[in-house]
Amino acid sequence: MSSIHTLRDLLRRPATRQRRPLAGLLLLGLLLAAPIISHAQVRIEITGGAEAALPIAVVPFAADGTRVNVDVDRIIRDNLYRSGLFDPLDPANFISNPSRFDDVRFRNWRALGADTLVVGRIRPGTNGNFQVRYELLDVYAGERLAGQRFNVTPAGLRNLAHTISDQIFEALIGRPGGFNSRIAYVEERGPVDDRQYHLVVAEADGHRPQRILQSAEPLMSPDWSPDGERLAYVSFESGRSSQIFVQEVATSERQVVASFAGINGAPAWSPDGEQLAITLSRGGNPDIYLLDLESGEPRQLTRHFGIDTEPTWSPDGQTIYLPPTGAAARRSTRWMWQAAMSSA
Repeated sequence: MSSIHTLRDLLRRPATRQRRPLAGLLLLGLLLAAPIISHAQVRIEITGGAEAALPIAVVPFAADGTRVNVDVDRIIRDNLYRSGLFDPLDPANFISNPSRFDDVRFRNWRALGADTLVVGRIRPGTNGNFQVRYELLDVYAGERLAGQRFNVTPAGLRNLAHTISDQIFEALIGRPGGFNSRIAYVEERGPVDDRQYHLVVAEADGHRPQRILQSAEPLMSPDWSPDGERLAYVSFESGRSSQIFVQEVATSERQVVASFAGINGAPAWSPDGEQLAITLSRGGNPDIYLLDLESGEPRQLTRHFGIDTEPTWSPDGQTIYLPPTGAAARRSTRWMWQAAMSSA
């Protein structure tokens, strides 16, 4: 007697075939492929993830003879793989390339080991735009889980691929994806005696990098504001000590928000975007301070004999977590300090 499983059943069952060795999500590096930033692409290599990653088949989107310069299905496939939670199947092994639910023979995809299937089509629209449709299908239940139609400009195809990836991720994992977001990082270039530091923003997959700041002195610890419009970071441009800047990404306008004696470091935005948790050593020891961006006045939160740094906010903005240091770090890497916002 045959049985039919829903996707929920499949997500709960143990892996039944050999998966790639995915033990933990590691960001191995951000490497640029060319010396000129306007043409460079960041290569993000993932060496691990969930041990029982969900096998998914992303079928090449039918193009109906339309010339499309963006490989939408490949971007989706790469995004899901980089999350560490999915194991995309190799399209070279596909028996057929259906573009809609009615054309799918689910038993063929079950034979390939796919639990879920993504199909889609790109058609010419009006005014040089494209009409894009996709469907996410449960291979074992033979059901449609999600799908949508879009009208998009040619320049918006990459972002649309990220949006579809986010929708697939949320439909299967239950939480929003982050593929349609941006990353910020510091790039070092040049010989040791003439090092240049670049603050760069790019899509989450490393594509379309843009240099928003160049400095002959080190830059560190970029952190996005909750609205994605500003970056806080550490700079040593003053030549004497570190400073914390806040910079508008769109205009590159920036201002110094912390330039106290000693260490100014590790900025972390509050969830409401009105404060920064930072590390200052103005009192002699590196402690966590709360910096109000409107008044510019810091308020000390911790008075600890160790080095307090790398603060992380709770989602409700009521607690700041700190990684362990000193003996605590040697005892357990999971132990953390909590600095309640009522601390004085």
